[in-house]
Amino acid sequence: MDRSLPTTASRMLMENTTNNYSGLSEEEYVQAVFDKMALNLLPTVLVLVAIIVGGLLGNSLVFVVYLRQFRPSSTRVFVLAMCVYDLLTNVVTLPMMVVIVHRAFVNYDRWFCSTALACISFFSVCTGWILCFVALDRQRRVCQSQKQQFSPRQAWLFVLLATGLSALVTFPFFHLKGVQRVRAPDADVTVSTCAVEDAYLGTVFYTVYKLSVGLTFVATVGTAVVCYSLIGRHVWLHTRKQRALLEIRGVRIEVENRSGGGGEVSGVSNSINISSQDTHSAGVSLDTDSPSAKENVADSETNKLATTLRPVSFEKRRSFKQRRKRRINHSRTTLTMVVLTSVGVLNYLPHLVVRYVHEKPGFFLNPDLTVLSLNLYMLAMCSIYLNSAINPIVYSFCNARFLQECRKLKNRLKKQILG
Repeated sequence: MDRSLPTTASRMLMENTTNNYSGLSEEEYVQAVFDKMALNLLPTVLVLVAIIVGGLLGNSLVFVVYLRQFRPSSTRVFVLAMCVYDLLTNVVTLPMMVVIVHRAFVNYDRWFCSTALACISFFSVCTGWILCFVALDRQRRVCQSQKQQFSPRQAWLFVLLATGLSALVTFPFFHLKGVQRVRAPDADVTVSTCAVEDAYLGTVFYTVYKLSVGLTFVATVGTAVVCYSLIGRHVWLHTRKQRALLEIRGVRIEVENRSGGGGEVSGVSNSINISSQDTHSAGVSLDTDSPSAKENVADSETNKLATTLRPVSFEKRRSFKQRRKRRINHSRTTLTMVVLTSVGVLNYLPHLVVRYVHEKPGFFLNPDLTVLSLNLYMLAMCSIYLNSAINPIVYSFCNARFLQECRKLKNRLKKQILG
C-alpha cells in the first residue's frame, strides 16, 4: 500500500479536524488518526518512559538496601513486597501501557489488552492492600507497644493475603476488558482501543466490577485513615501528658535542724519520680517525698531531711539512649508510611475518577480536544503508575536511616571494589 495517502490524510486531519473525511477510506482515516495520536500523545509516552527508568533504579536501590542493611522486621517485609510489585509494574505493566498509548486505535489483539489491563489492576490493588496492612502494623507498634508485635513471618502472611485479595478483585473480571470499538465523531468510521469490551458495557457484570474496585478503595483508604488517626491521637495525648509532667516545678523545702546545732538544709528541690512508662524517656530516677513524709517532717522537731539522688548506672543511661533512638526511628518510619499512603491515595484518585466515573468511549477522538487536554486526560489515566517511581523518593526524603544505610552500602561496595 502506498504510504503517501495516509500521510496526506494525517496532514489534513492535523491541519483541520473539522473537515469532512467522507472521501477517505476507512484504512486511510485510521492511519491518519494513528499518526495524529502518536504525535499528540508523545509527552505522555515520555512521562511513562521516565517513570520506568526512575522506578527501576529507585526500587532496585530500595530493595537492595532493605534486604542487606536492615534487620528482619515486619516493616522490612512490607517494604520489600512493595518494591517487588513496583518493579513488576515497571517491567511488565508500564511497557504495555507505552504500547497502548503510542499505538492508539490500532487493531490490538484481545488477549494483549486483557492481560495489560488485568496487570494494571492487580499490581495497583496489591500495593493498596499492603499499605493498608502497613497502617495496621504501625498502629499496633505505636498505640499498643506493650503487646506482641507482628513478626516477619506474619508480615509475609499479610503480603500473601494482599495478593489473594487483589487476585479476587482482578482475575474473575479478566474477560471484561479487551478491545472496544469506538465510532469517530467526524467520520463514519469505527476504530478500536484497549478498554472494556463492547458486550459488557452497561451490564450488571461491569457494575459489579466497578463496585468491587470502589469498595476495595474505600476499605483500604478507610482502614489507613482510621489507623493513622489513632496514631495521631495517641501521640497528641502522650505529648500533652509529657509536657504536663515536665512543667511541674520542684517544691523547695527548708527545714531547720533543731536537734543538730542550728544547721539548715536549704535549696533542696523535691523531685518527681517519672517512670519510663509515662514518658518513654526517663533518664534519671529521683527519690520523691510523699505527702505523708512532708507531714511527719512538719510535725516532728527531731526528724532530719535527707534528700538524696539515686545513682544512675552507665547501663541505665545507655538503655535510655537506646530507647530514645528506637523511638525516633519508629517515628520516622511511621512518617514515611503516612507519606507513602497519602501519595498512593492522591495518585489513585485521578485514575479512579477518569476510569470509572468520567469514562466516555471515544473521548480521545473529540475534535475539540486540545493537545494539552488530551495529555492531561491520559496522564490522569496513568496516575496510578506514579507510585512506582515516587516511593523511592519518599524513602530518600522522609527516612534518614535509609540514607544512612545507603551511604554505608556505598562505602562497603567501594572498599570491595578498590580492594
